[in-house]
Amino acid sequence: MARQKAYRNQPEIKARKKAYYAKPEIKARNKARQKAYYAKPERKARVYERENGLPEGSALPSFLMPLSERYCFFCGEPPQGQMELDHDHGTKEIRGWSHEPCNQIEGRVGASPNPGALARSLAAVHSTPNPLTGLFSGADRPHIVCAD
Repeated sequence: MARQKAYRNQPEIKARKKAYYAKPEIKARNKARQKAYYAKPERKARVYERENGLPEGSALPSFLMPLSERYCFFCGEPPQGQMELDHDHGTKEIRGWSHEPCNQIEGRVGASPNPGALARSLAAVHSTPNPLTGLFSGADRPHIVCAD
């Protein structure tokens, strides 16, 4: 082990290694490998679970879901723009995918004592009706009650 370390620390060996990794084809290959590694749904799920304190394996089904099926949990609209995986911070339960603005509105208004505030805020963001039901955002979701 000590011999290997001494060999690796020789200036000519370090220079040869540095020259090898500086080649454009080697840089491109390594960049492609790194990109493929970070794009794996399994890795994305592990990172999301670790960063948010969620149980292991709870986020994987959501990350394996095709992009075309990631409808917004709050407004029910199809994927557009930046989609985020949403979870309940209290119960650590994953709710589903949401548009970035919907998720931000839920974070600000979701704990409000006025239950209609969330539905009105979502309707202001999405001025078009839900393509599945024809209703405007928030009005057709059973967990969002629009009553004042």
